[in-house]
Amino acid sequence: MEVNSRFEPVTFKTQIPFSELHRETELQLTPEARDLSRVLFGQCVIDVPRKNPLIVFLDEVLNPFYVFQVYAICVFLWSGYDKYAYLLIAL
Repeated sequence: MEVNSRFEPVTFKTQIPFSELHRETELQLTPEARDLSRVLFGQCVIDVPRKNPLIVFLDEVLNPFYVFQVYAICVFLWSGYDKYAYLLIAL
């Protein structure tokens, strides 16, 4: 078997509709090949772990950008730049 050491990019048929592409690829797998793939690679499952909503909220609230915004508002209010502080609150 000859090995090609040259890089060849993967190309896709972008001119055909998705339904036709799906139909073409669906017909290529026989039921036996599909079962063998399931045995070899397992069920196709995308398992995305869910975070606790409280943890997500704390991650967002303690984001450095928002911490800096609160700090800047406090500094502007303390320094007498009320308009700038209210502008930051509005943003």
